[in-house]
Amino acid sequence: MLSSESLLHNGDKQTLWRKYCGFLDFSLEEFMAIQKQLLLEQIELVSGSPLGKKIMGESKPSSIEEFRSFVPLTTYQDYLPYLEEKREDVLSEKPVCWVHTSGRDGNFKWVPYTLRGYHRLIDSLVSTLILASAKKKGDVRLEKRARIMFHLPPRPYLGGQFAFGLSQRIACQPIPPLETFERMSFEERIKEELALVKRHGVDFIFSLPSNLADMGANFADQLNHGSSIPFSIFSPRRDLRLAQTKLSTKIKDKPILPHHWCCPRGIICIGADSSFYREEISYYWGNTPYDIYLAAETGCLAFPSWEGATMTFTPFSGFLEFIPEEEWSKGGETKPSDPTTLLLNELEVSKRYELVVTNLYGMPFLRYRLGDVIKVVALKNEEARVSLPELLFESRINDIINKGSSLELSEKKLWQALLNSGLRYQDWFVVSQESSGNTTLHLYVELRNDLGKEMEQLIFGSRTAIEVGAKPLLDEPDIPLKVTILPRGTFRRYYEQKQAAGFDPACFKPVHINPTDSFIHHLISPNGGSEAQGKIRGI
Repeated sequence: MLSSESLLHNGDKQTLWRKYCGFLDFSLEEFMAIQKQLLLEQIELVSGSPLGKKIMGESKPSSIEEFRSFVPLTTYQDYLPYLEEKREDVLSEKPVCWVHTSGRDGNFKWVPYTLRGYHRLIDSLVSTLILASAKKKGDVRLEKRARIMFHLPPRPYLGGQFAFGLSQRIACQPIPPLETFERMSFEERIKEELALVKRHGVDFIFSLPSNLADMGANFADQLNHGSSIPFSIFSPRRDLRLAQTKLSTKIKDKPILPHHWCCPRGIICIGADSSFYREEISYYWGNTPYDIYLAAETGCLAFPSWEGATMTFTPFSGFLEFIPEEEWSKGGETKPSDPTTLLLNELEVSKRYELVVTNLYGMPFLRYRLGDVIKVVALKNEEARVSLPELLFESRINDIINKGSSLELSEKKLWQALLNSGLRYQDWFVVSQESSGNTTLHLYVELRNDLGKEMEQLIFGSRTAIEVGAKPLLDEPDIPLKVTILPRGTFRRYYEQKQAAGFDPACFKPVHINPTDSFIHHLISPNGGSEAQGKIRGI
């Protein structure tokens, strides 16, 4: 079979589309047939391994039904004793590489990738490059020697691993060059990325949304206020374009933005917070970010079509099961320990599900609860002629505050509420506190500017001031909201501590809903009792 590099070289874009985006043409029946075939192959691959036997038992399931009936749902804790020590003797085959997650809760999760699993990951990334830049079905704008900025952390983070794999698969020009990528600090990488983008431009960008928005603001500041604009004899056309842009924007009294200098064909964002930075990224970079559903444990699971609104699952990255909301949202003793799951062809529109994924290609995770909640928005996309369910990522299941019918808030809803409030903030988190059967929400927020009289009245003068769309954030008088204004620099100091401990800022994602006591202690205690000093008053 032709590699994507040779297809790019030969200009065979029709074959390239079929190879990497053809899953969008599958019927639901074809999708399910591929899923079942790949799962049966996976059972054969892992059933003889020590880890496979621990999860599945000594008796190998003989059918999909047996697998779903007798293999329990799992979490990372079931694999932790083996994977944290990177024990290859318990796996079905020797991995080609090990990657780890971003360490959202302060601990990395190690994941072994088999050779076939790694190739599937890279294939999925080629799909994202094609779909992120396509304007219609069959439109391939990915070309050989494309300049791709990987604004991501180095190996063994997943982002660094796929930067190397993708550059080998399609012979792209990575920004920064991979031979220096892993020797640079986060700050050095940003400096080098901006310098190379200024000089040569960029075709595609991979990044966390917040980091890309910050980079766009930094780039714009340099273009408008820097002491020297990098005119270069190596790029006379770009120099002429910038000179013309400077003249045009000066006449219109508008700032020069990064997309005046170079407008990427595709911007691929990795992270659930993309919607909150969408306008900012589009403003600076001139293109709408393309979101992909990716996890270190599974690879790429779903992609938007060329229309870029909702996502469609691919059948090749993992066997998919779904826990209905009425199962995972139950509380207390009524919550089932091993809830019922559905398959993709059993899902219903407007309903939410927790995702369960079984790895393929000999990788270790079986019936693995990712902890993600998705919502089905349509069973097909008539306009794009896609016959598979369309979905949106809703939240992490641990990022939902659910107190029965009186209160359900997710990270997304709270984030949107803060944006609607008009507050300019550095970062925030919310703690749900219980006392004598009563619930209180406690918002900790670091502001970027002084609160001011009008903003203080906005927050504390009315329960309906902070809203989720047109709905009040808190419309229950029995659920009060406390607000603690954290001193300036609180989160910066925390991020510096995390960086010193080995976390890369290019992927660090703080917990916004009910973080651990350890997180709160480390965030607040260095400030000399800032909780008491910064607390203004509860509503």
